[in-house]
Amino acid sequence: MTIMKDKILITSSFPEDLVEKMKEFADVETYQTCGFSLMPREMVLERLSDVTVILNAAELKIDEELLSLAPNLKLVANVAIGADNYNPKQLEEYGIWATNTPAFFAEPVTEIVIGGMIAFARPIREGGDFIKAGKWENFEPGRWDGEGLASKVLGIIGYGKIGHSLANVARALQMRILFYDPSGNEADPEYRDFETVISESDYLSVHTPLTDETRGMFNAELFNKMKDGAVFINAARGPIVKEKDLVAALQCKKLKGAIMDTFETEPALSSELLLMDNVIVTPHMGGGTYWSRRRSRETAVENVIAVLKGMAPPNALNNAGRVK
Repeated sequence: MTIMKDKILITSSFPEDLVEKMKEFADVETYQTCGFSLMPREMVLERLSDVTVILNAAELKIDEELLSLAPNLKLVANVAIGADNYNPKQLEEYGIWATNTPAFFAEPVTEIVIGGMIAFARPIREGGDFIKAGKWENFEPGRWDGEGLASKVLGIIGYGKIGHSLANVARALQMRILFYDPSGNEADPEYRDFETVISESDYLSVHTPLTDETRGMFNAELFNKMKDGAVFINAARGPIVKEKDLVAALQCKKLKGAIMDTFETEPALSSELLLMDNVIVTPHMGGGTYWSRRRSRETAVENVIAVLKGMAPPNALNNAGRVK
């Protein structure tokens, strides 16, 4: 009787030393590309008949179509903090582990948010463009003064690792912190109810996971409740925001600006956003530094090897402990 060897499918390029580490336990196929693109879904579906592990960047939707084509699947390992591409309980019913890599993205996302806020509080971009256009002739005290961040209110919706990291840095800049988290924490002096955080924040930064409850939660109604002239920030998941409603709030000057690292239907985004000088956009890069990417991949490999050894993975999001 031939025993089938485990097979790992990685939907991106991957460090060779980590691939070699996994080859001790299974055959490994990676997506060979000269750039940073990910394996198209159609290509993934063609390869699933003998795959036992899918290692992806949380971009691959794990649905009934995919599961029907993967009878030997034991693990879906996300190289990301996000887990909205699958339903862990559904995978558990199939006997499939679901894992993520939650420990390494707080500081990188914080840097993106703080950088965006500084760019609003101080006219760094405008000043640089002024020099590059050859217009700077003299030192002009007062011309480039900004309002700064000190004493401004930073509201944080979702107070997990990223929210805590952001608050720590913002406090060092003398910002005042208000936060709301569904789990509560009313004893904390910076905790406020959701409506208060929305209405009193000069900068409002969202750090909630994408769930049925949070999908589209930032819409026209909530934007209208925000403080006049506030800046809205989304470095969480794009579908949390109704993009057309955000555009409308910016166009009518209800909001002063927006900082967006994720988008409702990325990579597509509203052409209106692209044309607005008061919107800073980045291509879903918030969590990415050399260090965070490397450590999250190492952690994903630890999850993979544990499952292939018949053990529970360190970062399990479900309890698929039975052998298929």
